[in-house]
Amino acid sequence: QKHRQAITELNSLVKITVQVLEFILELDNLNERYDTKVVPALELAVEQIPVDVYWTIITIAAIVTQLDCLITES
Repeated sequence: QKHRQAITELNSLVKITVQVLEFILELDNLNERYDTKVVPALELAVEQIPVDVYWTIITIAAIVTQLDCLITES
């Protein structure tokens, strides 16, 4: 009970992180289907993928760390 809010916030963060991963995969699929010369905005989005992946990994590490802290504190 005492960690209810923290768990709820972590749950939301996990859901958002999964959405980001889905968007990254969709961008990758679009990049395979369309030429970036035809869709210039796609090239900019694809160039951003490594940064998005980096922050997704950092976020996952933070979630795991926070969960570990909550579990060991109980």
